[in-house]
Amino acid sequence: MEFARIAVPDAGAVLTYRVPSEMRLARGDVVLVQVREKVFTGLVLGEDEPFPGARPVYGSSGIRVPESLVSLAEWIAGYYLSPIHEAVRLVLPPGIPRKERIEICMRRDPPAVEARGPVQREVFAYLWERRGRWLSRDALIRRFGKPGKDFLERMIEAGACRIRSKLPRPAGKEMEEFVGQGGDAFFPERPLTQQALVLERLVKELRGGAFKTALLHGETGSGKTAVYAWLAMEALRMGRGVIILVPEISLTPQLAAVFRKALGQSVAVYHSAFSPGERMWVWSKVASGETRVVLGPRSALFLPVENLGLIVVDEEHDDSYKSQRPPRYHARDVAAVRAKSESALLVLGDATPSAESYYNARRGKYLYLRMPERVPAYIDPVVRVIDLKETEVSGVFSLALLDALRDTVRSGHQAILFLNRRGYAPYIQCLRCGAVLNCPHCSVSYTFHKDTGLAVCHLCGKTSRVPGVCPSCGSPSLVAMRYGVQRVQENLEALLPGAKTLRLDRDISRRRGGPERVFREFSSGRAQILVGTQLVTKGLDFPGVKLVGVLLADMGLFRPDFRAAERTFQLLAQVRGRLRTGGIVMIQALNPEERAIRFAKTNDYEGFMESELRERKRFAYPPFSKLVLVEARGKSQEKVMEFLESLAKETISSLGGGGQVLGPSPSPYERVAGLFRARFLVKAKRGLTPELGFLAEYKPPPGIDLTVDVDPVDMM
Repeated sequence: MEFARIAVPDAGAVLTYRVPSEMRLARGDVVLVQVREKVFTGLVLGEDEPFPGARPVYGSSGIRVPESLVSLAEWIAGYYLSPIHEAVRLVLPPGIPRKERIEICMRRDPPAVEARGPVQREVFAYLWERRGRWLSRDALIRRFGKPGKDFLERMIEAGACRIRSKLPRPAGKEMEEFVGQGGDAFFPERPLTQQALVLERLVKELRGGAFKTALLHGETGSGKTAVYAWLAMEALRMGRGVIILVPEISLTPQLAAVFRKALGQSVAVYHSAFSPGERMWVWSKVASGETRVVLGPRSALFLPVENLGLIVVDEEHDDSYKSQRPPRYHARDVAAVRAKSESALLVLGDATPSAESYYNARRGKYLYLRMPERVPAYIDPVVRVIDLKETEVSGVFSLALLDALRDTVRSGHQAILFLNRRGYAPYIQCLRCGAVLNCPHCSVSYTFHKDTGLAVCHLCGKTSRVPGVCPSCGSPSLVAMRYGVQRVQENLEALLPGAKTLRLDRDISRRRGGPERVFREFSSGRAQILVGTQLVTKGLDFPGVKLVGVLLADMGLFRPDFRAAERTFQLLAQVRGRLRTGGIVMIQALNPEERAIRFAKTNDYEGFMESELRERKRFAYPPFSKLVLVEARGKSQEKVMEFLESLAKETISSLGGGGQVLGPSPSPYERVAGLFRARFLVKAKRGLTPELGFLAEYKPPPGIDLTVDVDPVDMM
C-alpha cells in the first residue's frame, strides 16, 4: 500500500496519506497522522489513489481494528447519514494518545538528513547519542523549540526516526472498584421450569451457528438475567465471545456481580466513566482474547470480542441505547447488524418490549419467547389509581398518597416517588376535565409558547390560539402544565419534616458517581423517601421499599411525540417492578382513563401494544413507516427557517414521491443556549438512506448547525 485513505475523527475528515516504504499498513490499522501542525489518531480504511504532495503517515500504533468493526463503522455511516469519520470514532481504541504521548526513536543506522543551523545540529547530536531509545516528542520540542520541531518532522519523513504512540500503563483498579459496588450477588444453582424451556430453545439457536434474533419477553422478576448468564456459559463452552449490553451505567455493577458469580473473573466491564487508560486496558484484554465476556452500556458493542457468538441487549426498549451525538445510531439495531456479520445469536430482553421489536416478533422476523411467570419469591403489588380531579390535594400530592407515605415511614419501610418529567415541554390541560389540546393532524399534543401565547404542533407546524375555555367541558380552567422534581422534594420536606428525602434527577445524574451515591445511601436505609425521574424506575432492587407513588402519571402522555403512550406504559410497568416483595403502587393522574394507565394498572402488555400498533398504523408511524428528523440551529430565526425551507424543497425533490416532508416548524425546545431550533420530519414507508444520502456530508451556511437523525427516538 503506497497511499492510504485514512479517517481522522478529531480532524473531522478522511484524508490521503503516503505510506513510507519501511511501513506495512493494512485496512484497520490505527496510525498517527499530521493535520496541519497537529498529530491525530486515524484509521486506515484502505488503499487510495496516488496524491501528489500527500504527507507521509507519521507513525503506527501497532494496533489493528478487526475488519468486522471497520465494516460496521462503514454501515453506520451509510445508514445513519453520518460522515465516516464520525462512525470510525466508535470503533477506534480508547485512550490512544495524541502528540503529548508520542515517542520518537532515531534508528541505529539512519539515512542522512541535512541539519540547518546550530539548533538542528544540536538536535541531531542529542538523538545520535540516544539512538535506539524512545524519547518523548513533546519533551524534545520543549527543549529545542520550533527549529528543533521542524528538524524532527524532516527526520521522521526521511525515515531517520521511528515514531510510536505511548500507550497507557495496564490498569484494572477502576473496573474492580466499580464491580465491587454490586455487592454480593445471588445466582441460582439450576433454572426453573420456564427458564429451562426458554434456555433450551436459545441454546439450540446458539449451537446452530447462524444469525438469529430472539425477543425474550419476560415479566419483571421472571429471571431473565439468569437466562443470559446460563446462555453465556454455553457460548464460552463453544469457544465463542459474549457482549451483554445494559441501558444505564448505574445498573452495571449489580449485573456484573451476577455474571462474575456465574462465570468467574473472565467478565470485564466497560463504559465511558472509566479513564482512557482503564478503557484501553479493557480493550486490549478483549482484543487479545484474554477476556471473552464484556458487559456495559452501548459503547461496549464496539469492543473487538474474538469469535463473537452472543449479544444480549437487556431492556431493549430503553431510549439510552440511541446515541444523541453523531453518529446517532441505535445500539439495538447496530447489534443486529454486527450479530449478522459474525453469525451470532442476538437476544433482546425486556419486560415491556418496544413496539418495533414486538411487531417484528409478531410477524415472525424474530423468534418470540415468553416468560410470563415470576420467580417464587416475587409478590405482586397492589395497584391503585387516583383521579386527581376527584380527590383533595396538597400541591401535587393527593391526601391518600400523603397518608400512605406517613404510614410507610412510621413502619420503618421506604418509598419511591416518580415524576415523569423527562423530555418535558409545557402542554395545555384543563384542570377540571383533564382534556389536553391536541393537533388534529398528528395525534400529538400542542406545545405552549409563552412568548407568543400560541399553541404549536412541533411535527407539522400548525399553530392555534389557546381558547378561553376548554373545548371539551367549557371550563375556563386551561393551564400550561409545569412541575419539577426539586419542587416535589421541597414540598415533601415541608409536609413530612421527619423523613429524610433523596433526589435523583438530571442534575444529580450528571455528577460523577452521583446516582451511585444516592443508591448506596438509599439502600443503606439512611433515607426513607427517594424522589426522581426515569432513573428511579430502572432495574435496581431495594428490599425496604413498600410504596411507590407516581405523581402525575399522565404528564408524559402529552409530549409532542407519537411514542408518548408507549413510554408512559413502559415507565409505569417499570415502576411496578420495583416492588418485588409486595407493597402498593399509587398512580395519580388527571386522566386515569387513558389507555396507557388502564393497561398498566392490570399489567396487560399485549392489550396495550395491540391498541398502540393500531394507532401507529392509522397515522403511519413506526413500525409502519421510517422517519428522519432534520434539525437546524442558529442565532437568527429568520436564517434558520429560510435554510430549512430550502433544504426541505431539496429533500422533497430527492424523494421523488417516495415519502413526505412535514414542516419545517420550530422545535419543541425552541431556544437552547441562545440558539433558535427548527426542524422538518421526513416520513416514508421504507428506508430512505439512498434518497437522502446527500445529507450525510451536507454543509449548511455559516452560523447554522445541521443534525440528521435517522429513526429518531426523541422528538423533542
